[in-house]
Amino acid sequence: MTKERLEVKIYKIGIWPVFYMLISMLTQYIAMGILCVKDFIAMGNEQWVGVDEAMSLGQRFEAIYNQNSSFISLVSVCLTLPVLFYFFAKEEKTRKPVKSPYKINQYGWIVLLGFSACVGFSRFVSLLPFDKIGQSYAQVEQVLFDKVFWVQLAVICLLIPIAEELIYRGMVFKRLREYMPKEGSIFISALIFGLFHFNAMQGLYAFGIGILCAYVYEKYGNLLSAMLLHISANSFSVFLNKTGISSFFSKNIIVYLLCMLLELAICGYVFYYIACKMPKLKIASNKNNQSLEPAEDTKPEEERQSTFDIYG
Repeated sequence: MTKERLEVKIYKIGIWPVFYMLISMLTQYIAMGILCVKDFIAMGNEQWVGVDEAMSLGQRFEAIYNQNSSFISLVSVCLTLPVLFYFFAKEEKTRKPVKSPYKINQYGWIVLLGFSACVGFSRFVSLLPFDKIGQSYAQVEQVLFDKVFWVQLAVICLLIPIAEELIYRGMVFKRLREYMPKEGSIFISALIFGLFHFNAMQGLYAFGIGILCAYVYEKYGNLLSAMLLHISANSFSVFLNKTGISSFFSKNIIVYLLCMLLELAICGYVFYYIACKMPKLKIASNKNNQSLEPAEDTKPEEERQSTFDIYG
């Protein structure tokens, strides 16, 4: 384990989610500025200045944001991702990539885990009285599930999962692994992931998904596995929201609870299979960092290099 002062460790872990939050806010302001200029040109100076007769300027900005939330999110994440990839690649230069021992079909278990965790965790969290704590999830959901479907697919199902995995697993979890065993690293990285959602209901759901993402990252030895799980969960959530299937099974509380128990049972079995039935990787230390290597590897320890490669 790396020996550093506690405040240095906290800084190296905490800087990445804070950085992600700040750069996301900055890029959203840029997108908002583009929309405000467009709105100003379309309405004309007198109409735009006089808009506060019907609503305040702040309300006008809020209305513009709510009407164009998908576009703002799309611009924000497109501007943010190259920056995240740059810093991730910069950190990865010190590590020699090793090909993951898992075959393509073994990644199918991750997709199934994402699907079952999405519905099971969502049903469980929705039973808790979190709407009374802070911002209502209904308000967040209204912004997330916008009417522009292709933008939903791009932002919620692909770009945001990639960005969040780069930060919370690729940066935060990996840094934690330098300081503590995998169990503590998984728990703390998932806790940070949940807290930075700034919503009680979303935060608890994200905490559960974060635990699974960190575990498969550790298990499979590449960031693609965590991205795949996150993408699967978000995509299935959008699918259920658009089709109304989830609502159909929510009309009766008995059916709702039975569905939740079944979904969580499937999630538990898939997690058990990944954890216990699939080939194991063992952790080997080197002078740079912790690393993941196939258990059957017989090379001398000093020849092994770190493997946290995004592509496996």
